[in-house]
Amino acid sequence: MCGGDRIVKREESCGEKKSGKHVLEKWLLTHSEVLKDPWEDSEWEDTSPLDNYPVVLDPTFGQDNYCECIQNKRLGGDCSYVWANGDTYKGHMEDGVKSGYGLVTSPGNNIVGLSGDWREGMLDGKGRLVTQDTTVMEGWFRNSCLHGLARKIEIKKFRTFRQQVTWLGRYRSGVAYGRCWQWQEGGGYLTGIVDAEGEFSGDDIAFVYPDLETALVGIFAKGVMISGKPAELEAVDIIDDIAEPVFSISDSPAVRHCRSSRESVGQDPLVVDQYEARTVQVRSSQVEGGGEGLYAKRDIKKGEI
Repeated sequence: MCGGDRIVKREESCGEKKSGKHVLEKWLLTHSEVLKDPWEDSEWEDTSPLDNYPVVLDPTFGQDNYCECIQNKRLGGDCSYVWANGDTYKGHMEDGVKSGYGLVTSPGNNIVGLSGDWREGMLDGKGRLVTQDTTVMEGWFRNSCLHGLARKIEIKKFRTFRQQVTWLGRYRSGVAYGRCWQWQEGGGYLTGIVDAEGEFSGDDIAFVYPDLETALVGIFAKGVMISGKPAELEAVDIIDDIAEPVFSISDSPAVRHCRSSRESVGQDPLVVDQYEARTVQVRSSQVEGGGEGLYAKRDIKKGEI
């Protein structure tokens, strides 16, 4: 599906377009259910060709001693195989070649499990990679490379530990490709067309605040903002089941990223943050002797702060 015509969807209700925030909220919610894979159906398989130098995730691919097993055709049926470096394969084989459902582990590569259906020794179709830090990558594979729609799930501590979908997007030949979304600690998302190395680098990357309406759009390098202009989310199209935002960018001066330190609160400390400006205000307490305090200017949903 993703290798052919693009599917563009703009939701409407009662003949009127839904707000960009509504569409984005719904898309993030339905694609962040940990126990429900949004791209499980075969219609989402990417049929586009691999590049000449794909990034292979299977650490056992091409190992010499495995080649010997293939040549000797010593393995068949459901079985287990252990390499000298500790890598393992458990699952079905035909004539010494991974075929059918199976699981690869590789302690030296921090892989707890790389599982799915194997064809002629390579992972093809839906697969799942679990690493030693409990990160899970679910997605479509081709020749043991991530190739198609994928998402990342990590353990994050809120009040308790829970699984959080932290990345949504697409891979091509083992590298992140096209429009991607990355959840940020504290809320909000980075989004943009990633570069050739799969990084959020370029002059049209956005940080969307937790309210999913306010944003900073501008120049980023490997996910760090160099400079950005305040913006508002105007609309969202769903293209090949990835949210494509449209921003209205302010003509206000650009702001810069500057990390605070023990000696400085950063450059331009009086520059107003548009998200804070529409969310909170400083005013005097109505309690005698209370002094000044920080007060909400609007209703704030759980998870916005």
